[in-house]
Amino acid sequence: MASTSSGHGYWLVASDGGIFTFGDATFHGSSAAAASGRTTSITPTPSGNGYWIGTADAQTSGFGDAAALPSGVGMVSTPVVGASPTGTMGLRLVGFDGSSAGLAPGKTAVGLALPISGLPLTSVTSDPLTGSSSYSFLSTNSNGTPVRFNPCAPIHYVTNLAQAPSGAGFVVAIAFARISAATGLTFVSDGPTTEVPSLSRAATQPRYGSGWAPVVIAWASPAQSNLLPGGNTIGEGGPSWVQVGAGPKVFVTGEVVIDQGRTANLAVTFGAGASLGQLLLHELGHVFGLGHTTDPTQVMYPVLLPSTSGIYGNGDLAGLDQLGSSAGCVTTQQP
Repeated sequence: MASTSSGHGYWLVASDGGIFTFGDATFHGSSAAAASGRTTSITPTPSGNGYWIGTADAQTSGFGDAAALPSGVGMVSTPVVGASPTGTMGLRLVGFDGSSAGLAPGKTAVGLALPISGLPLTSVTSDPLTGSSSYSFLSTNSNGTPVRFNPCAPIHYVTNLAQAPSGAGFVVAIAFARISAATGLTFVSDGPTTEVPSLSRAATQPRYGSGWAPVVIAWASPAQSNLLPGGNTIGEGGPSWVQVGAGPKVFVTGEVVIDQGRTANLAVTFGAGASLGQLLLHELGHVFGLGHTTDPTQVMYPVLLPSTSGIYGNGDLAGLDQLGSSAGCVTTQQP
């Protein structure tokens, strides 16, 4: 929905592009008969005498004094969830993971990752992706099914950013958004923590309450965390599981630790060479059940290689799909 400039009316837009007006809102037309995809936004023009209707696949339709805009298809890396006007006749589409596309009449759309705290802007592009069989699972049950979290309950996480570079919290949030988009898992940030991951980490901790401990992401040195062996290893990640009787194993928490010294030169973004975002996607991939692959075009390749996009490949996505909501709920033992 969107409010009129007077505040005395509003437009409602249905998922098929149909428009409903209330109060002093004026009907300028609808895209119900020609919508290219599921409608997710309506944005009034600055004058209030028109509006743009936007779809999840980054198409827009202008009505009233809203100018015709170029397509944003392919410029936003995840489904569009909102839009806002830029200048007098432009529009910025915003994707689920924070990526966006700026649209202006007669100009080519420009895809960007939204900046925060001086985070460098990076083009939303794609690396070559190979077949969807390039994945493995970290652990499987006796019947061959992969061990996974229960996708029907939210998964909580905390972050220790005391030794992390500026902007790292934003990159963590985007990494979780991309995993959520690939799996259907729901994540909840419980804020900061002082915990440092370790080999002996308990799956329940009084500091976090009576449930399973949240997934923890932290930056540390090998002297502070025995999960970091030093040498060429710049990060480690993995889950903890429980099992009831002969039933399936179920992941209930996990941990990621990044070597703060050996990753100081990584770009605090996704892509742009070897990046912190790509490293986090790799380690969180382990936490949620992915193993390594021998395919160097996938994020789960065991060596951090330069990338222009820092996004999961087809193989990564195929594996994550089997670890998420499409595989159904699993029963989780209570602590």
